[in-house]
Amino acid sequence: MKWATQLGKTESLLNCIGWAIDESPGPVLIVYPEEATLKKVSTTRIQPMINSCTPLASKKHPAADKFKIAEMHFSDCLLYLASAQTPSALASMPIQYLFCDEVGKFPVFSGKEGDPVKLAMERQKSFPYTSKTVLVSSPTTPDGAISRYFNTCEEKLQFFIPCPHCGKFQTLIFDHIKWETGDYETSDPLAWREANKTAMYFCPECGSAISDNEKIKSLPEGKWLRADGTAPDTEAVSIGFELSSLYTPLLKWGQMAAEFLEAKQDIPRLMVYVNGWLCQEWEDAAVERKDPETVLEKNKIDLPPRTVPPNTVALTMGIDSQATGFYYVIRAWARDRTSTLVDFGFLPSFRDIEQVVFENSYQVHGESHKMAVWRAAIDTGGTRIDSGPSMTEATYGWLRKNSRNIVWGVKGSSWKTGVRVKHTILDRMPGKTGKRIPGGLVLFMVDTNAFKEAIHYRLSIPAEEPGAYLFHSETSEPYMMQLLSEYKRRDARTGKESWEPIKGRENHFLDCEVYAMACADTQWQGGLEVLSRPQGFVEVSSQGLKSPPQWGSHSSRKRRVINRGIS
Repeated sequence: MKWATQLGKTESLLNCIGWAIDESPGPVLIVYPEEATLKKVSTTRIQPMINSCTPLASKKHPAADKFKIAEMHFSDCLLYLASAQTPSALASMPIQYLFCDEVGKFPVFSGKEGDPVKLAMERQKSFPYTSKTVLVSSPTTPDGAISRYFNTCEEKLQFFIPCPHCGKFQTLIFDHIKWETGDYETSDPLAWREANKTAMYFCPECGSAISDNEKIKSLPEGKWLRADGTAPDTEAVSIGFELSSLYTPLLKWGQMAAEFLEAKQDIPRLMVYVNGWLCQEWEDAAVERKDPETVLEKNKIDLPPRTVPPNTVALTMGIDSQATGFYYVIRAWARDRTSTLVDFGFLPSFRDIEQVVFENSYQVHGESHKMAVWRAAIDTGGTRIDSGPSMTEATYGWLRKNSRNIVWGVKGSSWKTGVRVKHTILDRMPGKTGKRIPGGLVLFMVDTNAFKEAIHYRLSIPAEEPGAYLFHSETSEPYMMQLLSEYKRRDARTGKESWEPIKGRENHFLDCEVYAMACADTQWQGGLEVLSRPQGFVEVSSQGLKSPPQWGSHSSRKRRVINRGIS
């Protein structure tokens, strides 16, 4: 089942599990992406389902220790739950029924072994004629697990519904939704509101408009058919079902249109929309080499360095650690995701970082106030310092004392699961004999490949359009050479794509840009989306004195009188 998010994939899977326990008992294995998800689903969905269903509850083993989170005993079958990250749990007991939820989030390798789905399917050899496997997930990329298994199915089916006007059976396609935005730019929230009100679906056969209510009435008449509209082979052994969010009765055409307009300004959010709403794979097109001089000429604006554009809501900072010091980049972000380079350079020491982050502020163009850095990310790479600790240890120690919930440690990685930023908590310093870290240290893992893709995408947006990636008037060509120091190359033999460095170019400022963009991403504690007003305003008086930066959402400090009573 390659379905969009929140369409009932997990609920369908739970029904299959209940059927396997009650109607045709046999050992069952359910696999989840990680241990935390396993425990959550077991306690909040699987166990309540069993306890509330009389036929299933009557088969429970009477002993309490036989009905646990990851192993449940019934009178005539066993139910196991396992994490895709634990190979030992996937390769021991024989099973008849295999259910894998959110396959797209499974790791490529289970520990040091192979594909976790195939590893679990090996346990079905004892049931060659009666085994069943159900895989469900929203798609990620063409190389994602659910897409690979879907493409190997004998039958690949889509849902066809009849047009209420001409009766022609058809699949729902996003391109057939039309809307109005009034006189507003598509990046304006008012345009999203207009689209929400005016969007309609138009039948490609007769051209008639199909309302939300007409869609809901047509859904019960739908049929699962091949892409060409023909009926599937009833003797097929493997069947793939594909379904997008256009079919859900809970979403209106206007919501689909408004969400698209809002997401298209931000490449990571657009990826989520394509995967989770349209049920389509995100195609990572190969990124060719770009000429630094040409890109700079196209994206440079008439704004002095260390000056903030007037529509900025926050400044983010990316810091790349080296043995000799730190490269840094500071970017301004507007509501529509337009980003402007404010400052860049090299800092010799941690004390210099403290000055830039906590003491410096940047003048807002045409205004009397300044802005301070809202969020900063520092690379915790392991470059070794001569005759001393590694840079990782030094950075961890500095963060423990000086982060102030503004500077955060990051580590670059790469995975194709749709997750761009995720956090972990470290309890020890690096190394085999690392000291314990009392209270732990929060570290953010950043998908560097995803953000490099996003940067190159934004560089192609015209400077006057929302979402553009801009540079101040004194941005140098050497800076651009570092920013464009890598390109994506497709291997002619394997077809796989990878980021390749351009010989002779350093990439420190590219790494800084990646971290600065990650700070503004929605998957980093909400990113810019949680900001109701600009962050880090510093008021400057006529005497040159400045107040501390103002953070958080706007709220009045005056006493608010709700009701004075009645005389």
